[in-house]
Amino acid sequence: MQALRGLAKAAGLLLLLSSSLSVAQPALMPLIYGGNTVAPHHAEWAVELFVFSHHENGNSVGGVCGGALINHQHVLTAAHCVYGQTAQDIYLNIGDINTPATIRDYSHRAAQVFVHPLYKGSHDSYRHDIALIKLTEAAPSYLQTIPIHHRLPTQTNAKVTAYGWGETEDGALSDVLLSTTLEYIPAEACSWEISQSSFCAVSPDAALNTRPYGNDACIGDSGGPLTYHVSGTEMLLGITSYGARACGTHPMRNFDGDPNTLPIPGVYIRPAYYQQWIDCVKMQETSCAAEGDHEEQDRNGGVGGWAFLLLTGLFIWRSTRVRI
Repeated sequence: MQALRGLAKAAGLLLLLSSSLSVAQPALMPLIYGGNTVAPHHAEWAVELFVFSHHENGNSVGGVCGGALINHQHVLTAAHCVYGQTAQDIYLNIGDINTPATIRDYSHRAAQVFVHPLYKGSHDSYRHDIALIKLTEAAPSYLQTIPIHHRLPTQTNAKVTAYGWGETEDGALSDVLLSTTLEYIPAEACSWEISQSSFCAVSPDAALNTRPYGNDACIGDSGGPLTYHVSGTEMLLGITSYGARACGTHPMRNFDGDPNTLPIPGVYIRPAYYQQWIDCVKMQETSCAAEGDHEEQDRNGGVGGWAFLLLTGLFIWRSTRVRI
């Protein structure tokens, strides 16, 4: 997949016009680098979000993120994708690998949005960057949902897969679902200073040896699924959260840090860490305690040094034209 670039805002800008799909994007956006088109019906649990923001010159403007269908009524995503947004402004594309041609073609709407109560945004290093969306009507029962995997890989460099419609290495957002292979890095071994509620993933060396960019998630991929195969079953291991300002970089332009830290990995939230909170929201929808690492501090107090200067969420700002 193309690298997911920073989540600079709660949602990237998507411009809906009466014309064919086209993209005009800002410098920082999340998307998939080194990606391959996903076959129809292979990943029906991968969800595309459009978060309406406002009307501009008669057009609808909003943001793009990803999500994971964990049951036919609920979608997991990144908190920064939906923070401060109302449910009525969230449109979801479920069961289709292609970006809808018009806003009316999105298959589902959000009924309720639940952001983790301890999420505080980028100034808190995107900790607790997880949210749950309840659909107004259930997704079709024939669509695949994805189970949450509760064990982290025991082997560093285990192969994982990121999915999304974000920016690609050619600088444009993808209008079809892409996937890319990454390698798992545990929290304690990651160059980002993160807690056990997260982990990292990075491009395989082989990809970096054959082209000037690595595999990565980028702007627009935020909230999308990162999966791990367990006994032949693809399971949800992470939700795309944040990474470096340059997706798939190797090395970064004007980089003046330790070259041994390259390539720079992305950070993914562990849904399993928040399973109690997720279950509570699904059952009660209100009065759910902040389950997770609310007592745990990040290693060395948070994202530090040069890495902080590279930090950016993977929620994409973009202008995509779609006929209304």
